[in-house]
Amino acid sequence: MKKLSGWLLGAAALSLGLMAPTTANAATTKPVTTVASIEKPASGIVTINYVKGYGIALWNSYQANRHVIANRHLMTGTQWRYSATATVNGQVWYKLGTNQWIQGQYAKVVQQPSVSSPMGKPVTGVATINYAKGYGIAVWNNNISSRHIIPGKKLMSGTSWRVASVAGINNQTWYNLGGQQWIDGRYVNFKADQPLTDAQFTQRALQDAAKTYHIKSGNLITMGITTDASGTREVGVYEDQHDGLHVVGFTRYRLTANNALLRYDATKNTWATIQTNVIQ
Repeated sequence: MKKLSGWLLGAAALSLGLMAPTTANAATTKPVTTVASIEKPASGIVTINYVKGYGIALWNSYQANRHVIANRHLMTGTQWRYSATATVNGQVWYKLGTNQWIQGQYAKVVQQPSVSSPMGKPVTGVATINYAKGYGIAVWNNNISSRHIIPGKKLMSGTSWRVASVAGINNQTWYNLGGQQWIDGRYVNFKADQPLTDAQFTQRALQDAAKTYHIKSGNLITMGITTDASGTREVGVYEDQHDGLHVVGFTRYRLTANNALLRYDATKNTWATIQTNVIQ
């Protein structure tokens, strides 16, 4: 995780519960009952919501024996991805990494996914760098405020790169080139891929079925294209018995929103990717 400069509140932070709790005197104080919580997988982005110019503590755990990680704090207004949540005594905790947790009372969840959020949405196309001739732009590890430049990576003006997704923060567009590689949309000319039409999709399915199963293309037909909520299309391929009564269905094909063509393998009950970047 990126280390941020600055300092954490001292006495004020202690009074607000940002530092590790002290152990109560068992002779004079009743034991505190802690309701256990199970860590649950989750994903999203939180914005630190604390006093302007200050930060909150980063903890090694959400459990009762937790302690503050020395010299680590997150400034208010910065954004961080979380991978799990836990709830203890009604308080939510967010996991930012291995043994790195923050208190939910000082974090505001950013809603996603949508093109206007950091998580963005899948899209495929080509980004051409549009910058000063002879110079290049930086590649970032993220698209949120805690991002940093990836050392040694620069994309020169005029070069073109495949895009996997697009996202927006504060009316600024970011393009993802795969993994944790993001570029600033202000320096990009983007051309989205044109997906296959339904007719083109069924034709690709018929061609692959004829080649894979050694059946004459004239004996193959497709029936019933469907589209799910993610934009994935599916079609069944059948062998026509030419008796006016029977057709035999033997496989199905999918074309994902990311333009990948998949074939169903009945022997393994799985979908196999047979081609990527299937576009017009």
